[in-house]
Amino acid sequence: MNLKKVNNTDLAKLCAQEPDNKKAWLEFYQRFDKWIWLVVYRECKAKGIINHDSQIHQTVQDLVQDVYVKLVSNNCKALANFIGASEKSIYTYLDIIAKSIVRNYITKIKARKRPSIEKSLDEVFSISEKGEKILDKDIFRPTYLDVDEEFKIQIFKEEIEDILDIVLKGKHKDRDKLIFKLYLYDGFTAEDIASQSCFMISSKRISNLITHIKKKLRRELLERRMAVY
Repeated sequence: MNLKKVNNTDLAKLCAQEPDNKKAWLEFYQRFDKWIWLVVYRECKAKGIINHDSQIHQTVQDLVQDVYVKLVSNNCKALANFIGASEKSIYTYLDIIAKSIVRNYITKIKARKRPSIEKSLDEVFSISEKGEKILDKDIFRPTYLDVDEEFKIQIFKEEIEDILDIVLKGKHKDRDKLIFKLYLYDGFTAEDIASQSCFMISSKRISNLITHIKKKLRRELLERRMAVY
């Protein structure tokens, strides 16, 4: 197969179907890497997270790498979800993913930022009613999620998937599910999703759809929690 003659949509599908196909991924890289770099760079500059020239290359490089990780993770799920209406659709799709990666990066940065705390050893302890020094455990509380918490999150995601399969109906069920998952898991806005030509619906309709699904999801989750008790 002459990969140079394969159109963009079919190349994306080939990479999704054959994740170990090095030649297909090399062609994908040669076609789209510069575009991914450009989108990430522009988004970083727009969000003001690159303040010095020395930061540009490393930050962009790391985020571009995260875009590729997103594309290949979960058996290339992101590429498998791609539906190309034209040769240019892949650029819009990669644009959405790259911008989402940058937004997630900014969210993580903000989460890590904490006021600087300078405490003496005496301040690390509090005084009990008996006048004894007690270690202030909150100071040493880890900010990352432990294994149990990660497991709970995974279980919760599986529950959401189950509920979506139940509450979504009609011929557009798969489309609506994909839209909501792009919103919920990847942080895409209604405008981001509407810009992907494969959906063929306005951002207002997408926003209304997301709101409608959220209500159904919340109601079902509440009923399940009440049933437990």
